[in-house]
Amino acid sequence: MYNKSRIAILMATYNGECYLNYQIESIMGQSFEDWTLYIRDDGSSDSTVEIVREYCKKDSRIMLVDDEIKHRGAKKSFIWLLENIHSEYYMFSDQDDIWLPHKIESTYLKMLEMESVNPTTPILVHTDLAIADEDGFVVKGSRYKYDKLYPDWLDKLNWFIVSYRICGNTIMLNDKAKVVALPFDDRIYMHDWWVVLMTLKMGG
Repeated sequence: MYNKSRIAILMATYNGECYLNYQIESIMGQSFEDWTLYIRDDGSSDSTVEIVREYCKKDSRIMLVDDEIKHRGAKKSFIWLLENIHSEYYMFSDQDDIWLPHKIESTYLKMLEMESVNPTTPILVHTDLAIADEDGFVVKGSRYKYDKLYPDWLDKLNWFIVSYRICGNTIMLNDKAKVVALPFDDRIYMHDWWVVLMTLKMGG
């Protein structure tokens, strides 16, 4: 499936009816509007799919995709989406996220800045995040500070191998980073871990 917008946002859902509205609304409210949200549900038994279908009616940029296989798990759901959606840029979204209004725009501008210097390089941009409770109230304003992380460390391959601290829902990768991540091995820990690892390995 070829994405006609600039950025493909990939979301895996499973029984997320309590949180899903907040995240989809936060994506629809982004300052950057050239995106398509691809949602793959993993066999939810609640109203998740119905919620997604209603949003598909409201906004043509939201698409429910189905491979007719249920209960793959989060890792394989995201892998399937990344393998089957073809785009210039990709972002991962968890169903219980809430994105700040300029998240896509600021991440994309950083991506363009890095690509202007390294136009042929696999590039992955990641950010800090805030930690919220189940009601959406921020309890930790910075995961970097909470976990005592230093951003300069996170881009070092040797450090990353022994201490994986980059969250998938903060990532944007270009199509070149996707190419070096393929094919995915069933033995990998998580989809986002593998994408970051292979991008770092290739000098991104």
